Amino acid sequence: LGAASCLWKGATGIGTPRSTLSAFLPLIQLGLPSGVQPRSCASASMGGRGVGLFADEKSSCGLIRISGIMAFTASLVLFGVYSAKSDLWQQWQPSLAPKVDSALRRAPIAEAPAGSDVDVQAAANYTGRYIFVDLGANRADSLWVFLRRPGSKFVFNFSTPDDGRQPEDAEIFLFEANPLFNMDLVNAREKCAKEGINVQVYPARPVHTEDSVVDFYVDDKNWNVDFWASSMNPESDGVRDNFHKMRLTGVNMANFLLERFLPEDFVVVKMDIESTEYQLIPHLAAHSVGHIIDYMYVEWHDWFGSVSNESRVDAAAAKTALEAMGTIFPDYNSPAKRL
Repeated sequence: LGAASCLWKGATGIGTPRSTLSAFLPLIQLGLPSGVQPRSCASASMGGRGVGLFADEKSSCGLIRISGIMAFTASLVLFGVYSAKSDLWQQWQPSLAPKVDSALRRAPIAEAPAGSDVDVQAAANYTGRYIFVDLGANRADSLWVFLRRPGSKFVFNFSTPDDGRQPEDAEIFLFEANPLFNMDLVNAREKCAKEGINVQVYPARPVHTEDSVVDFYVDDKNWNVDFWASSMNPESDGVRDNFHKMRLTGVNMANFLLERFLPEDFVVVKMDIESTEYQLIPHLAAHSVGHIIDYMYVEWHDWFGSVSNESRVDAAAAKTALEAMGTIFPDYNSPAKRL
């Protein structure tokens, strides 16, 4: 504003001392037309009241008056905008504060850094999930056994948590490779859903050591024993004479368990997979899955002639390794195949 005032006085010749206006000659020179040079001398055209700025007074004094007026006007506009903006902000800021505060209250709270008091408290309050994983679910026979339903094909008491939770409180995962049982599994899930029991089914999904397409040999002859001979092992007893081969998508069981469950969870696994346990148990041990499995109920098909001595030794060593990680192997031998 001071510069604009001096430009105004220089343009009009009103009360502008020579020393003041001369101090702004560099500023004024920036806006001069090409070829016009300032000078300090008396200006007849300005009535001797100020300082002449140009060699050609008549042609240039009009220009400096216009330039000064424009600069002064621009300064006033800028000052007015700044003042108005400042006044508006002062009026708007109090009304904005509640909105900002409300938005902050609705914003999600960032997770606390690892090792904070929040993490410690959350860990102390975590009771763990109750999980039942059925590998080789058949017609959902072992599901009803697990739930202790009257009329189940056989009776067996699977382990439960010490905190009093019952099988109906568990999250249940059913895997069955034989596609002949697909609708039985879907119907079982629907029935449980109506009772508020959380059941997820994986029909026509062989449990395996990797996520890949595998050959599965379906027994579709022995209907009286629920097609018990179906297996991924083409040399399995009963498969050689009573099967047809299908291509199904296998599930990497170590990854499935590790990606979903924690050591704090209470995890029960039942395994009845027609001799494939001799490949799967070493696979689970190699991936340290024993740290998250509490109880593993395995029906060992060691009476299958197709199981080699080497496979038996490897599976026994893997079982020992899993036990060292904390997994308990209770005796389990389902009578379902004999009914």
